[in-house]
Amino acid sequence: MEIMALHENLSVCGQICCEDVAQIKKLGFKRVICNRPDGEDTSQTNCALVEKEVRDAGMDFLYLPVNPGYLEYETVQAFANSVAEPGPVLAYCRTGNRCSILWAYSQMGKLATQTIVDSVSALGFQFVPPVQSQE
Repeated sequence: MEIMALHENLSVCGQICCEDVAQIKKLGFKRVICNRPDGEDTSQTNCALVEKEVRDAGMDFLYLPVNPGYLEYETVQAFANSVAEPGPVLAYCRTGNRCSILWAYSQMGKLATQTIVDSVSALGFQFVPPVQSQE
């Protein structure tokens, strides 16, 4: 499990398993967000199993699945609200990319666009901000 700090209150990583939860707790995380839909891969740990371990360890858990290439406004808002609560927060998906993109969209209008792009790029992911029309 490679945990990458994305911003002040948020780190991201690839798929976690139940055995990772003790380490996550030891690192001081208060909340875990799963952005990976169950069944995406036969080798991934079912989200409900991870959620049980996380909650049993005394941390909060949020399931916000994101299908690759499809992102809903409500999901971005729920992610933003969860990350804004006291943390730190660990979000995971297959690689950490979807979590980073969710964070990026949640920060549009709050942080400078270049800051968002640079933060995501520093982790090896790419965020292309939406183009605003100039009417």
